[in-house]
Amino acid sequence: MQQAMCHHRETLQLDQALNKVYRELRAMLKADDPLAERALVEAQRAWLAFREKEQTLCAVTRWSRDGSQFVQVEAECRQEITEERLNKLRGYLRSYYNAFGG
Repeated sequence: MQQAMCHHRETLQLDQALNKVYRELRAMLKADDPLAERALVEAQRAWLAFREKEQTLCAVTRWSRDGSQFVQVEAECRQEITEERLNKLRGYLRSYYNAFGG
């Protein structure tokens, strides 16, 4: 149970960091390029749907659904996927700053 709480807390922290970077990138794009901002919104919506499916796939390839650790494994997968997206958005943000000076 304690491990599950730890995973939940880590997942919330990753989601908060992801949302912060997403909002920052979206605000900059909205001010400079509404079409790019729209593309970001659509990509993020698609990614959210992807994340749900991907975390399940990730977990079932690592652990049996009937196993007691499945929920924990699924949480670990969600964290990995979210961290990958966070790094991707951070990369977009860096690229934007480098290209346009923020």
